Amino acid sequence: MSLFRALSVRTYLMKKGVRSTRIDVRALGKKDDGGNPDRVDVIIPKS
Repeated sequence: MSLFRALSVRTYLMKKGVRSTRIDVRALGKKDDGGNPDRVDVIIPKS
């Protein structure tokens, strides 16, 4: 489920013009850190 969700976000970003080479998808599965289990974390590094 987490991989499907992450790939959906990747597809959305690519449709908005973000190159696929700039996207790193990681499905972390059942990692529980107290957050919403349906969330997707997007990290935008400063360049």
